[in-house]
Amino acid sequence: MENKPKKKSIFNIFDIALILIAAALALVVFISRSPSKNAPAPETDEPVPGMVSYTVEITGMQNGTAHLVSVGDKLVERSHKWDMGTVTAVEVVPTARRTFNEYTMEYSDVDTELTETAIITILASCTEDAGNINVAGNQPIKVGTSIRMNGPGYYGAATVIGIERGSLK
Repeated sequence: MENKPKKKSIFNIFDIALILIAAALALVVFISRSPSKNAPAPETDEPVPGMVSYTVEITGMQNGTAHLVSVGDKLVERSHKWDMGTVTAVEVVPTARRTFNEYTMEYSDVDTELTETAIITILASCTEDAGNINVAGNQPIKVGTSIRMNGPGYYGAATVIGIERGSLK
């Protein structure tokens, strides 16, 4: 009768336990870093979905560029690509600059010849809570807020100059 040599196991029980503990820790770290789908609701009332019509102004557009903005254009926020709504009205005016006249000692608005200003009205779905109106779920809309927007063939830093909220349909 021959004695067969014993096969040595690659892993012993301690190695398997260490691998299981490391896998469990990696799973805990992964779960804690991923955003929760069941995020806690804000301390105030839950946001109410609705519509908002807001007006933005893009100043300093090169002549002819502002005329590319047309009703029906879909606008997106430049860095996050959030849907900011659909253009419902456009007005193009010359860009005015405030200048000081040293002879009369008065300020006056002077139209520039090289740039235009686009005043754009946008209709978008929104959520509202106690202090904010959020378009695209994350972008707060407040008068004076600057938003970098892309449209088909144009872009610019738009400043919110007016808001109409409510259940627009």
